[in-house]
Amino acid sequence: GLSLPDGMKSIQNGAFSGCTGLSGTLRFPDSITYLGDEAFSGCSGLTGLKLSENLESVTNSAFRGCTGIEGELVIPDKVTYLGYTAEIGTGAFLNNTSVSKISLPDTVEKIGVNAFRSCGSLKEVALGSGLVEIGDYAFYQCRNLTQNLVLPEGLKTICTYAFAECEYITG
Repeated sequence: GLSLPDGMKSIQNGAFSGCTGLSGTLRFPDSITYLGDEAFSGCSGLTGLKLSENLESVTNSAFRGCTGIEGELVIPDKVTYLGYTAEIGTGAFLNNTSVSKISLPDTVEKIGVNAFRSCGSLKEVALGSGLVEIGDYAFYQCRNLTQNLVLPEGLKTICTYAFAECEYITG
């Protein structure tokens, strides 16, 4: 797999977009704080993801179409977006068909449009207590989501089709 050097601070927009030959688990050194839009979109050969503990931003379509990423996806506690609003960007993990569990920290305030749309193997989502908005189509067509969905007390808005076609969620 790709070896990212210690000390690296950011990976900018589209840096590895469409690099289907990248394989294995992508491990980010804890020095990385920013991933640009579509940084790794379409990297279908990746099978795992270990994000930097100091990552502050998961931007638009950062891992869209990384269909091989399996298992649990843990978003680090320091994720922030635009410096003050914690957000999972638009389409950040769109079409990641192998992720089975997502854990969001309490720092995430907004889940963006299409953020986890069509994550077909997703069975469980742990929503953090700081969540105030779930964007349009955020979990649309996550058809294997089978848990008793627990929404945080501070949640203000669930947008259009956020959980549409998630036939098996209970609550």
